[in-house]
Amino acid sequence: MRFLADLSISEIEPTRKGFAQRFGQLIDLSDSINLSNVHGELRRIKFDPLDITSEAIHQEFLRVRQTAVQNIIKSFEPHRGPSTVRLSFPRVCVDDDASFEPFQRFYLAHQREIDLRVQYIQSYMRDSVSGLSPTLAKLAALDTAIGDTLAAHTHKAFAVVPKLLAKRFEHLLEEHQQGSLPLEDASFEAIKLPDQQAKPAPWLKTLRSDMQGLLLAELEVRLLPVLGLVEAVNE
Repeated sequence: MRFLADLSISEIEPTRKGFAQRFGQLIDLSDSINLSNVHGELRRIKFDPLDITSEAIHQEFLRVRQTAVQNIIKSFEPHRGPSTVRLSFPRVCVDDDASFEPFQRFYLAHQREIDLRVQYIQSYMRDSVSGLSPTLAKLAALDTAIGDTLAAHTHKAFAVVPKLLAKRFEHLLEEHQQGSLPLEDASFEAIKLPDQQAKPAPWLKTLRSDMQGLLLAELEVRLLPVLGLVEAVNE
């Protein structure tokens, strides 16, 4: 939220005031009943110990997080190693109707990949944590119930980000069209210099930096519940 506010594409400022009340508004009556039932069943959960260490759990979390971060960074650096997602600048002249669509597809592809990675590490963490102690087994069960309850809200919240990013795109493009670059540089196509890598126009470099920052911020937010389980293990 701070990142979006800094880009002037969101008027919502992050605050901790009234957090419990706002959080409670996400949970309706049926969700409350389900969570109450899960909470009541925690004392009857059977503990099945696993041959796994807290260090192994911690290392797997770090591995998945590092892989996700590297994938995001590499996707913005052409010819810098393998990546499942690539950002391609379409050849569109600023005099034409430049479209945010290819950048939206790129961001959505990243969101899907982040979601899959988080689902994996979350499932791994819950299964592993539940085999360390009876107390952690109860925490994993409660974490699963809360995660299921908030899944729809989470999806809805992150679906807004590409729409806000489109506003940033339009703002940068408008500034560019008003004369931020010479006419010969005014295109999405990279500018090729002798013995140098192709370089995009300055406004596209700004957009690229903004998108990368948003993706890294989104990854950190999505991993917070998993990090909570890691911290519980450490404690």
